[in-house]
Amino acid sequence: MTTWQRVGGRLTNMAQPVVIKKKSLSKWATEGLDINDTTFSKLHSKESNYEDKKELYDLQPESFTTYRNNLIEKMDRIHGRQTYTVNDGTDDHVVFSEYSMITETQMDAARDARWPANDPIFATQSDADKFTDEQIKANVIGNYIFSSLTTNTKDLLKGSEDFFNVKETGKEENYIDGPALFWKLAEIVDPDNEHLIENVRTEMRGLNVKDFGFSIIKLLSHFQLLMKRVSELGGTYSKDEQFLDFWTMLKTMKEEEFTRYVKMEKDKYNATPKSQRGKLDAYIRDMKRKEVQMKSDDEWNVMSTKDAMVMALVNLIDTENKKKDKSSNKNSKKNTDNNEKDKKDTEKEQLTDDEKRKRKDERIPSWKKEAPTESESKTKEVDDRTYHYCGKCRGGKGMWALHKEDEHKSGFKPPSKSDKSTKDDKKDSDKEDKEDKDTASVKVKSDLLKNAKSYLAQFEEQDFQ
Repeated sequence: MTTWQRVGGRLTNMAQPVVIKKKSLSKWATEGLDINDTTFSKLHSKESNYEDKKELYDLQPESFTTYRNNLIEKMDRIHGRQTYTVNDGTDDHVVFSEYSMITETQMDAARDARWPANDPIFATQSDADKFTDEQIKANVIGNYIFSSLTTNTKDLLKGSEDFFNVKETGKEENYIDGPALFWKLAEIVDPDNEHLIENVRTEMRGLNVKDFGFSIIKLLSHFQLLMKRVSELGGTYSKDEQFLDFWTMLKTMKEEEFTRYVKMEKDKYNATPKSQRGKLDAYIRDMKRKEVQMKSDDEWNVMSTKDAMVMALVNLIDTENKKKDKSSNKNSKKNTDNNEKDKKDTEKEQLTDDEKRKRKDERIPSWKKEAPTESESKTKEVDDRTYHYCGKCRGGKGMWALHKEDEHKSGFKPPSKSDKSTKDDKKDSDKEDKEDKDTASVKVKSDLLKNAKSYLAQFEEQDFQ
């Protein structure tokens, strides 16, 4: 808002302070809200309340990882992003997945930043809305966490309420700070990070290059991140264990030339005395460099004559299997159709002549059975077709037909559909022949395109019929 005042004989612009309207927290914080909806009109009460059909969470270390992952997924669905981060002076850490790296002091400070004792002063309405949104997010997920806990778990959290329960300024009711509640829960479940460390080690032992698009560079980069994670959690990871996991994951790469290189380097490693062996980082750099070099020399994923023959055999087998499946499905449908036809024929044979005539008469449209009056013509056009009223049809009851009454005895018969059916059957047959021909053409699998040699290596010892 702008006002003008006369100062010293001149009009002067006097800027007025921005009037901030703080959004109410109660409804959204208790019912849940899709924060991505800027109009705040879409409530998500189901997202903030724990579903009764799910088993409530108790303090079981072996199930805590699953609980954490489900919680992160829940946050993604509610708020469209991962949860809150806490800055320790160097990096921002996501609370629900990196809780072990955050101290209680840092968590306490982060909670106070979301729920200050005094109303902060905002420069703009946007700043005020953003601040309130953070409070809403913290409480929505807090309600979800608390409602998902068993009574026994809630009892163990007693005494810590002041850490995760907060009051909004000027309000009497308490709100639950989600990140603070989860951090306290994690501290009780896995105080020394032993369970979390074991989960990371299990992931390291199961690394497979196919999960990284058959890229050794991506595989080893992820391996290095996991090694750092073990160290950050306070776990031990000996040099022998590191190399054991390293050689094991490299074996998942089936590229022929790269496999030979790995075997040669491993043999050198085993032949070198322990005291003289190099660091793992050096080996990792060499393996990454090898992939870059092979790609640069066009040696990565290049098929030999042997590879091409195996690929042709694999595609031939796939083609034959598809033909068998198609033939089986076709025969199955044919048998079903025949069974239905036999059933209908059997039912028809059991009917009396009167019942057959009655059924036939019921299928005739009602307008065809309506006789013309004496003043009406016995000929009329319907759907661009000429109909004549024949009093001899329907056993003398009469009906509108495509023939004249004097033609009734001549054995008039409407055009048969058999000719059309024959043409349609021929079209279907030609179409199936074409599909079989297309299927027989060589098709390269998607896995093969990603890394041909790695894919073909799995068939080396198989006997193709």
